[in-house]
Amino acid sequence: MIKYKCLIILSLVFCFYALEVKANVLVSEYQLKAKFLYNFARFVQWPKFVWYSPKQAMTLCLLGMKQHDIVMKNQLQDKSIKYRKINILSLKLSELQQLPQCQILFIAVSMENQLPSILAKTRKYPILTVGETEDFTQKGGMIGFINILNRLRFYINVKAARKVGLKIDSKLLKLVYSK
Repeated sequence: MIKYKCLIILSLVFCFYALEVKANVLVSEYQLKAKFLYNFARFVQWPKFVWYSPKQAMTLCLLGMKQHDIVMKNQLQDKSIKYRKINILSLKLSELQQLPQCQILFIAVSMENQLPSILAKTRKYPILTVGETEDFTQKGGMIGFINILNRLRFYINVKAARKVGLKIDSKLLKLVYSK
């Protein structure tokens, strides 16, 4: 009986350890994605009409993030790009009327089923769309994260970016993953 109880306790300890490791991996993944988003913004040029003042903040909108938005916010708080402070706005699907405020929209994998309608709404505005579904750029998104052998990579759909007036620097295009 004592062996049985010890075995159960030991199993529970390993389960909790595995859950903790998985949580830390997810946190690390979203910390890395936040750093990528920051750097993407540095190499994208928005049309002049987007900015009503030289010091207007850049707004990064997070859609469908739920538990990971805090990680992204912590990584990007107090950062600025080209003298513009970064504001972070967490959106729900029911709040897409706020899209005109966004310069960057990060669309979480949880929004995969709604992706076509979300992207259709963003095409009216110069918003850099970034997603984490495997076929994000094929569906009309601009930058799509992919995980190749536990390394975070990305594709870029230059055509989609140009359609809304965004210019992506060649330095960023050189880093795109190609098969």
